[in-house]
Amino acid sequence: MTVPQTPTTHLLLIRHAQSLHNRNGTKTKGDSGLTELGWHQAQSIGDWLARSQHVDAIVSSVAVRARQTAEVIGERLGLPVELHEGLEEADFPYWEELPARQDSPLAAWDGSWQPDPENAPLYASFRARLYLSLQRLLASHAGQTVVVVTHGGPISTILRSLFGGHYMTIFTEFSSLTQLTWEADHWRLVVHNC
Repeated sequence: MTVPQTPTTHLLLIRHAQSLHNRNGTKTKGDSGLTELGWHQAQSIGDWLARSQHVDAIVSSVAVRARQTAEVIGERLGLPVELHEGLEEADFPYWEELPARQDSPLAAWDGSWQPDPENAPLYASFRARLYLSLQRLLASHAGQTVVVVTHGGPISTILRSLFGGHYMTIFTEFSSLTQLTWEADHWRLVVHNC
């Protein structure tokens, strides 16, 4: 007897476009809107998605910069934007808890460090929030292609968590695409920072 596989789901994780805070730093509040460049970046990724992908849904972090990016994409694709709490950037320095320094380039090869509330309380709480958010998202959009507009920290943490690489620092460019596909009961990283 064969066990039925779960439906193929494509997550198109998009980091929001450049915000005023990204450009101006502390001179601008953290949850700020997009810059002129950011609006162009959002239009470009929206146009690319319209030409190259069949998208079933658009989900966005509730942060202004992500919402504005998602709204531009939604206009290009003719889809409404679902606001989804839990996909926001962390507002605390969880990255300071990651085992970022190794003795050599391959020291983490067989590393088994896993975050927990004792050795990495900030990172563990951030991961727990993302986990719950992704759990809801995957339950409501199984078998679909979903654009998820979020932030660099969540994208990096999702990748580290799904692939067990908490030693890895991951850079994600503004308005770039990271595609994860759940197919044949396993995750596949299709592209990152595209």
